[in-house]
Amino acid sequence: MATCKWCNKSGWFLSLTANGLCKNCDPIVVLNVSQATRIINESVTLIEKSNNLDTQLSRCNVIIIKSEELLPYEQRHINTINPKPSELISQYIKKKDDLILKSIDQDLDKIVRQIPFSDNHKPLINNLNKLLAKIDKYKPELYNKTYTDQHYRLTLKTIAELRFNYHLKEAERAKFKSQLKKALDHYYEALYLINTDETVSSIFSEKINDIERNINLLGGTLLKSPIQ
Repeated sequence: MATCKWCNKSGWFLSLTANGLCKNCDPIVVLNVSQATRIINESVTLIEKSNNLDTQLSRCNVIIIKSEELLPYEQRHINTINPKPSELISQYIKKKDDLILKSIDQDLDKIVRQIPFSDNHKPLINNLNKLLAKIDKYKPELYNKTYTDQHYRLTLKTIAELRFNYHLKEAERAKFKSQLKKALDHYYEALYLINTDETVSSIFSEKINDIERNINLLGGTLLKSPIQ
């Protein structure tokens, strides 16, 4: 006995289309599948052509939504699209993660590559802070949020290293030029960062004795560390 895959109408004399649907359901299902497929294909093309992350993510969401609309047909074994809607959903959830992480990786790599050639780390620190804001912005879009947690920690670590090394470098430069007050100010800033910033402290704690020795040599005063 013939049974429509969509409405479950059945009967010995029920005529079914090649899609396994009755004459009432077939045009509706075919139209829905056709429209969703067109939008999905357009979105795939836009993702490939666009360099704008927001556009790419928006189109990934469109593909996921349209695939979810087709999912009930797949569950009833009605032909829809290739890959199947369930496969597209999984594929583009992962695609979103890949796009976000690729963009963050590119931004971080670009900044890190500038570090050895920059005497002024302030613009780099500003760019790293912007990257932190970018990570915060796109984290809700991620399926696997542990990825951005790792990037966030790495970016914080890079900022900490830049800030600390900037003050240490400026202190050494000022000391070489006999600009004692300026040297002291930068040593104080470096010591303050170690004492107050957990990330800096975890990386540069072994520098404390050397910094304190230089402060003493320059006639400075050491205060008790706020984390002691």
